[in-house]
Amino acid sequence: MSDIAKRLDDDLKTAMRAKDQAKVACVRQLRSKAQEAMNAADFKGPADDAFYQKVINSYVRMLEKGIADLGAAGDRGAALTTSYRNEIDYLSQFLPKMLSPDATATLVKNTVVALGAKESKDVGRVIGAIMKEHKGQVDPALTRKLVEEALKV
Repeated sequence: MSDIAKRLDDDLKTAMRAKDQAKVACVRQLRSKAQEAMNAADFKGPADDAFYQKVINSYVRMLEKGIADLGAAGDRGAALTTSYRNEIDYLSQFLPKMLSPDATATLVKNTVVALGAKESKDVGRVIGAIMKEHKGQVDPALTRKLVEEALKV
């Protein structure tokens, strides 16, 4: 069993004893997402920490999209937005720490220079190099934006 799976199980037991329904629901939902991913036809490999981080990252992105969608609901969506943010805060402890926007900009600048990228056709090559070496450490959308700005696309 992976370290993350064990921590989630321990957190679930603790939350159930404390009657923390929000955390219980969050962990159960995450375990359900992990089980769905393991039952998928294309699943090959162990349910290790990298697998759980991928599932958690996907779930967090789904929650962030939900928060964006709830922005139009105003006061009616405020409680759900708060619940989603609490889940994201809890789950972020299991994800690798992301580089700051400044550190990402420096990384992009250094990679552009190292690869000798000068044209818009080099965007994919630069992004690919960054994501290969720093997957899970950089925000893909921010990286793309910074690369496009650096290459004046």
